[in-house]
Amino acid sequence: TVIVMDSSWCLMQQSQIEDTDSAHPGVRLMENARAGLENCTVQRNGYGVAVDNNAKVFVRGCTLFDNDHAAFYAGYEAANAEMEVKQCTVYGRVWHTNDRPGKLSECDNRFTVSSMTMSIPELATQQPAEREDS
Repeated sequence: TVIVMDSSWCLMQQSQIEDTDSAHPGVRLMENARAGLENCTVQRNGYGVAVDNNAKVFVRGCTLFDNDHAAFYAGYEAANAEMEVKQCTVYGRVWHTNDRPGKLSECDNRFTVSSMTMSIPELATQQPAEREDS
């Protein structure tokens, strides 16, 4: 796990962030941390990128897949956090919960979601004809 905290700044370019256990994100930002991910692959983590507190992150041109819970996670105290997701490809579940950072910008992304990666409440609200597995 890459952990960026306090008032730290981190820029990752063309990096591969992978293989944390299912409880931890590939990249975790908290407190007043700042980070950028450009053209990275984030795979086989609990979550791809997690943000909380006053942290700010941009994720551009990245591929996120095979993360156990979701590509992105907004913590319980993320009301002041900021996240920009631009020109990314996400395979699987995009967000872990309905929570989002206080400021979120999503642009020109490709999200490929299957019924296998959707939560039970999401599946329950769909009619049988809407489900991919029907």
